Amino acid sequence: MLLLSCSAAKKSIEWKIIGNIPKSELIEIGIKEKLGNIRYEKLNIIKTQAIKFGNEEQLCSVEHDSNYCVMVNQDNNCDILEIYVYPSRNLSESSDSYVVEAIDMPVLYFIENYDETVGRNYYIFSRDNTIDKCKEIRDEIINIDDIMNSADGDVAYYNSGKQKIDVPYNGYILKSQNYGNYVFLSTLWGQYCFY
Repeated sequence: MLLLSCSAAKKSIEWKIIGNIPKSELIEIGIKEKLGNIRYEKLNIIKTQAIKFGNEEQLCSVEHDSNYCVMVNQDNNCDILEIYVYPSRNLSESSDSYVVEAIDMPVLYFIENYDETVGRNYYIFSRDNTIDKCKEIRDEIINIDDIMNSADGDVAYYNSGKQKIDVPYNGYILKSQNYGNYVFLSTLWGQYCFY
């Protein structure tokens, strides 16, 4: 008779580093165990490693230095945990555009800002790191696939946010090679981790 247990699968970590992040940095993740206890794991950026994840365990916290942002993309049915590490707000502004430090991977750059007149937040999407200030902000957000595949110039859309932000924040959108979903890396919301 052979008994097999699947209670402690391992997930390998796939690091996605954007920009100049020191590879010696540590990230601490919290994993909520079956009985409600939280187990903490310290991870070195870039170091290839695997962590134990039980069937009923789930990621519940991520702690990191405030000099950079971290976003985790996961699928409970997959044995890979994607961890994106990217710079905190890094844009300069001129009278007609924003410039974000260019990165050498296929991304869609964006800024998020607040429209005082309408009282809503909006995004401007760009295929390059120079984001023109758009005179027209569209009311409907189209599918991200459409923006990624067909945006010739920069395009702006209102979003559902109505929270006034004092300065524009930048970010990146990438397509996950493991899950096929889009990963939205905002320097505004990347300062915090919600699980």
